[in-house]
Amino acid sequence: MRNGDIIDELVAELCIRRIAEADASELFGTADDWPDIPALHAQRTALEGRRSSISSLLAKGLLTERDAEQDLTDLAAEIRAVNDELAQAVQLSPLADLASVGDAHVWWAQVTLARRRAVIDALITVAIRPVGMGKRVTTLDAAIETVEIDWRARSR
Repeated sequence: MRNGDIIDELVAELCIRRIAEADASELFGTADDWPDIPALHAQRTALEGRRSSISSLLAKGLLTERDAEQDLTDLAAEIRAVNDELAQAVQLSPLADLASVGDAHVWWAQVTLARRRAVIDALITVAIRPVGMGKRVTTLDAAIETVEIDWRARSR
């Protein structure tokens, strides 16, 4: 008998390890029309910092609400545009935004189930083999013996 959670944990751990490896940038492809993901992340961080600064100046009374309103509206539009570009890049390749991931475990924990599934589909094919009557699989080491992992092209 095998609990499905152990398989999910195994697959997640394999994917996390792969995207954390030094050569993982090869997974992202080199499409010339892709946006520069790290630059977009940096741009979004800078825009969010400007928004925070404006809010701080407003709170301190150094900026009027009228002055802040237009700046915040413009910043919101710029942030939306950057987020849209990031979303388009991820549609082109589910691995596109991984180029700027610092900690693969943190990234994995923060993304949606749909993003995790897209990454799994891009990296591996999983085939679950029978474990046999009366056997229990409760550890990752035992689970790896009951699962066949086929790494897709460019992912291994």
